[in-house]
Amino acid sequence: MKHFIFILAIVFSCGIIFSHFLFFSFIAAYAGALIILALCFFLRAKKLFHLFAFVSVFMLGIVWAVNQNTRPNDYVGKFAYYAGKETCLIKGRVISQPQQNQGKLSFLFNARAIQPLNKTFICRGNILVTVHSKASFNYGEELILRGKACRAFGKSGYAAYLDKQGIRLLMSVPDAAGITRLNRNSGFIFKRFSFYIKDKIQKQLYSLLSPLCAGITDAMLLGNKKNIPFIVYKSMMKSGTVHILVVSGFNVGLVAVLADMVLKALRFKRRFRVILITAVLFCYCLITGASNPVVRATIMATVFLAAVFIKREADIYNSLGLAAILILLVNPQQVFDVGFQLSFASVLAIVFLYPKMKGRLFVEKITCKPARITAEGFLVSLAAWLGTSGLIFYYFRSISPVAVLANIFIVPLASFITLNGFALAILGSINPCLARCFAPVSELAVVILLALNAAFLKIPFAYLSLNKP
Repeated sequence: MKHFIFILAIVFSCGIIFSHFLFFSFIAAYAGALIILALCFFLRAKKLFHLFAFVSVFMLGIVWAVNQNTRPNDYVGKFAYYAGKETCLIKGRVISQPQQNQGKLSFLFNARAIQPLNKTFICRGNILVTVHSKASFNYGEELILRGKACRAFGKSGYAAYLDKQGIRLLMSVPDAAGITRLNRNSGFIFKRFSFYIKDKIQKQLYSLLSPLCAGITDAMLLGNKKNIPFIVYKSMMKSGTVHILVVSGFNVGLVAVLADMVLKALRFKRRFRVILITAVLFCYCLITGASNPVVRATIMATVFLAAVFIKREADIYNSLGLAAILILLVNPQQVFDVGFQLSFASVLAIVFLYPKMKGRLFVEKITCKPARITAEGFLVSLAAWLGTSGLIFYYFRSISPVAVLANIFIVPLASFITLNGFALAILGSINPCLARCFAPVSELAVVILLALNAAFLKIPFAYLSLNKP
């Protein structure tokens, strides 16, 4: 069957979605999946075999979603009831890079033990911790926290977002006095090194560039959006180009291409290049904080690179299907994530619509190369817009027709800013004087980008919204 894995991915996703709206017993769903799967092997008719195989995968999607949503008996969130309004002690390890914001420090904390009401329980699970002081911690530190814990309730908004990340418990620590340090170096050494590199890159950017330029470059390189002015973020959202400020498939693809060019210049063999590019992408994923968009893009890129490694021509639909299955096996809740839906919708739209539009409009017959490249860029942008505009309108009640035109100019410029940012970071650690030569180039490119974005928004009907102003 053509695109078999792609169809399996759709069926598996449907099973996960179906489990979200109806209650299923894990045992019943698991038994049903096994029975249907067993029946497949007794069917000789090919069509019936495929039908039963898809039904079994659908049931497995239900089983996987139900299993992932079932918390173990020692899950830390179940002890929040005992903690109540009382101060409790929680022992564990910092598993994310702490973020400072308005005098508060927040980080993810993997709990090992909790002590509410002077009784200690062994537990596991992640907690979102907020320390109300200017304390300083690093990834991998083992701590004992003293503060108040509460469960994150609600089916929408911030609580729902946390639930999709597997976080159902929040903890507030009033000051640094409520924290006891046990071990500073207990985390994954490769992840610690990645965060160290990220820190170095950010210091280089903010020392060489103006705050606005550094904030935009930081977002493009490392996915840190906190230093982008709200008015800039809002205007790029209106023009449909805000995706360049989020580290996602665009950035991962750029890093892969850049790594491939460097390795080709160094005359590495094809298979060894694939291995090294995969390692670079994995490292980049960790440096940017392993956010959902980056993890998705890294998995998708790894699937395509694997096809190159085994010297097989990649079936784009099957590769996308395999990437989707791998992502959903890690976290089935991703199927409800807007970013997940937009990522796959845009890629599928480009793969399906772009060749058809290109053939119908006879783009290949355009003899002028710059005109042909511009026409191809326009069609790629149009295909992506057609594939995602429906979802964007459904979730955000807005639509940006100007995005088709804006992305033709802004995406290449964003690529240039990203590459120049990498050059700044690398040269800054080798020769700061040489790096300063690239700083004005970044400043100018950011000014042009913002000016272009503002110009596109002045076009009539550039942005339409049903939301109240």
